[in-house]
Amino acid sequence: MGQLNEDMTRLREEIDALRNQRKTFIDDLRRGTGGLKQDVYEMQARFRKERAEEAGKTKNDLQAFVSEIKDFISELRDGVEEMREKLGNDHSAMAEKLKGDLGNFMGNMKSEVSGMLSDFQSQRTDSREKTKQEIADFVSGLRQSVAEIQNSVTSLREQYAEDIVEARRAWTGVQTVKPKPTGETGKKVRQAAPGGGEDAQAEQSTAAEDLPDDLSIIQGIGSGMQSLLNDAGIYTYAQLAASNPEELRAKLGKAGRMASVDDWIEQARKIAGKE
Repeated sequence: MGQLNEDMTRLREEIDALRNQRKTFIDDLRRGTGGLKQDVYEMQARFRKERAEEAGKTKNDLQAFVSEIKDFISELRDGVEEMREKLGNDHSAMAEKLKGDLGNFMGNMKSEVSGMLSDFQSQRTDSREKTKQEIADFVSGLRQSVAEIQNSVTSLREQYAEDIVEARRAWTGVQTVKPKPTGETGKKVRQAAPGGGEDAQAEQSTAAEDLPDDLSIIQGIGSGMQSLLNDAGIYTYAQLAASNPEELRAKLGKAGRMASVDDWIEQARKIAGKE
């Protein structure tokens, strides 16, 4: 019983001690909380102050920034206006220059085209005159050629008429030398007459050499052309075969221009070679 009382007394003392400690703790906590509240109040006040100062500073910085932006925009606007004005002036000057250059180009082009048209008209006129002159010369030459052909035909007709007259005279004459028939013409050797001497044989040989050949048997040679050949000194096949074509044409004159002289000479050579 005594021990129990002691335990109860000791327990009460411990409870009172714990109660005192709790009270002390609560008092300390109250004091600490009060100090903490004071610190919080001070910190809030300082924070509000600093925030107000920072807000003021930020507002000033923002105002300065906005002012700088406004100044930049104003300067930019002035620059744009200046550039626009300069561009307008440059555009006007460029337009005026382009207009002037275009006017000069069109003027030069008109001058060149006018010059080209003038040259073309001049060349066309010269070409027309030249062509007209060439046609006139051609017609004149053609007329001259026709006149020469007509003269040649007239000459051939006259010679043919003369040949007919000479033929008639030959047929009605007392003695006429006739060409030898083909195959015997041009033979130079005759037998001497019986009882004749060397003089008679020489006379007969000379007479045989003087006999003309019938040149009209050559294709392309008529009586009129044979007369012209005789006038040129051509009487035999041998003489015709030995002739030069160009010289023979020259001797025949206008009638020899269109004559087949080369073919005549070739035929005469063949005939003379057979004899």
